[in-house]
Amino acid sequence: MARRITRATAAAQQHQHPHQQQSVFDHRPLSLSMPQPVQPQPPPPVPVEPTRPLPWAGVDVKTKFPVARIKRIMQADEDVGKVAQVTPIAVAKALELFMISLVTKAAREARDRNSKRVTAAHLKQAVSKDEVLDFLVDIIAKVPDQPGKKVEDDGSDPHEGKRRRGYGRRRKDVDSDDF
Repeated sequence: MARRITRATAAAQQHQHPHQQQSVFDHRPLSLSMPQPVQPQPPPPVPVEPTRPLPWAGVDVKTKFPVARIKRIMQADEDVGKVAQVTPIAVAKALELFMISLVTKAAREARDRNSKRVTAAHLKQAVSKDEVLDFLVDIIAKVPDQPGKKVEDDGSDPHEGKRRRGYGRRRKDVDSDDF
């Protein structure tokens, strides 16, 4: 077998006297015998713009949308052929994130109006203020505008002041003679 000569040993052979015996191994430290490759400089860090917090950050949702029902709805369409197994799961997660975003925006509207309840009117305001939700304009057009001032201010029921008529049994009048 022919012996392979590396650059380091070839350089060592050139610098030796012909009278000296050649060593098969170069006993010099490896760092001295071979040039070190230049380490590329890492790119400078790119300044990150502050982003808005995600609407679903910090929200723990325990309800899940039914994947089997989503698959059935998808397959009910004639244009849809086979549905991959992961597709309804992805649609359910997307629907969950969309609902969190929508309800969070409606809750912000309710909070801005000092309301204790999130109503359909708050959802309507949230949809009308957000350009991304423009596809819901036809649906929110059916919702009536904000009702009276009392509901808007404190979130209380507008029928709260009315007395309800009791439909239970009436008590018998007790006469003192019956005892």
